[in-house]
Amino acid sequence: MTMKLFCDGKAIRLRMSADEKNSMLVVGGSRMGKTFFVSGFASGLIRKGDVVHLIDLGQKWSAQDRKRLQFAGADMREVKNEGVTLIFASHEELFGCAKHITNAVGFQSVNAVTVLKKAFQKLVSQKKIFSFRELCNNLKDELNEDTDEKEWRGKVCERLDTFGKLPNICFCLQAEAFLLSSTIWDLAGIDETYVQIVAYLILYCLLCQQRRLFGCAGAKRVFAIIDEFQNLDCDRRAIIGTCLTEGQKYRLNLILVTQFMDSNFSDAVIHQFKQGGFRFYFRLTEEEAKLVSKQIAYDISIQKQIYQKLVQLPRGHCLMLGQHSLEGSWKVLEQFRFLEVKMT
Repeated sequence: MTMKLFCDGKAIRLRMSADEKNSMLVVGGSRMGKTFFVSGFASGLIRKGDVVHLIDLGQKWSAQDRKRLQFAGADMREVKNEGVTLIFASHEELFGCAKHITNAVGFQSVNAVTVLKKAFQKLVSQKKIFSFRELCNNLKDELNEDTDEKEWRGKVCERLDTFGKLPNICFCLQAEAFLLSSTIWDLAGIDETYVQIVAYLILYCLLCQQRRLFGCAGAKRVFAIIDEFQNLDCDRRAIIGTCLTEGQKYRLNLILVTQFMDSNFSDAVIHQFKQGGFRFYFRLTEEEAKLVSKQIAYDISIQKQIYQKLVQLPRGHCLMLGQHSLEGSWKVLEQFRFLEVKMT
C-alpha cells in the first residue's frame, strides 16, 4: 500500500527538487493522523531511493507506524542495547561534537566547549575510537591538574555524568561513511538528557556526512524525522537550526512533528520554520488555528473560513502549504489546500 494525498478527489503530488528546501513541519493534535501521514510519506521516500532516519525520542511512534518504514527497508537500532558509533572524517568534524553535547546539557559558555574539545583532542591523539564514558573519565582525570580550566572541567564532568547510566556512544575518526541506509533510531530507555545528546549527535553526524558527499555521483537525499521536537533546542545556532538553514544545500532535510507550535517557540524560530519547504496542519486548538489562519491569509473572511476548518478537521485531514501539482498536470502551484491522507 502507498500513501497518497487528495484534494476534492484529485491526487496531489508534492514538488520536491534538489535545489529547493524540502524540509517539513507537521503540526496537529494527538491522534489526528500526523505520524500516520509522516510514516506513509517516509516509506514512499525510501522506496524511491532516498535515505530516511527516524530519530524516535522514546516511544513516540507506534509499532504500526514504525513497521511502515521497516517494510520499506529501514533498519531498527535500539540505542540502549546496541549503542551508536558516530564516524567523522576529520578532527574538525569530531571536535564539533563538543558544541552539541554542551548545548544538550544546558551550557552556553565557550569555556564548556573549550574544555570538552581538549578532552576530544587528548583522546583522539591516543586512539581512533573511544566512548562517551572515556570522554567523561578524561575530564575527571584532568581535575587533578591545577589549571584555570579545572573549575570548568568539573562543571562539565558533573553535568555529563549525572543522569544515570551513560549511553553507549562511540566516537570514531576514519574515512568511512557514518550510515548510508535508512534507519529507525529507538532512544527508549535512555535518560531524557542523554536522549537529547544522542539526537543532536546523530543529526550533526548526518550533516557532516552530507557535506562530504555533496557533489559526489550517486549521493542520495537524506530526510531526518523527529517527533515531539519541541523538547529540543531549535535555535538557529543549535543543530536543528543549522540543518534547517544549511541542510538543504547538502540535500539533508528535516521532517519535524509537534502537537503545538507557538506556545513552544520564539517568533524568530517560527519564522525559520516558515522558510522551509512544506507545512502540514492537522486539527489545531482554537488559539493555534487563529494564528495559522492569520499567517496564511490577509482577508478576514478567508481567515475565518480557514480557522473554522482547522478546528474541525477530521482525523487524516490537513491543511498543506508548499509547492505541488494536481493530478494530470505538471504546473507548479503554491496556494494552500485542505487534503485527505489515504492509503491506496
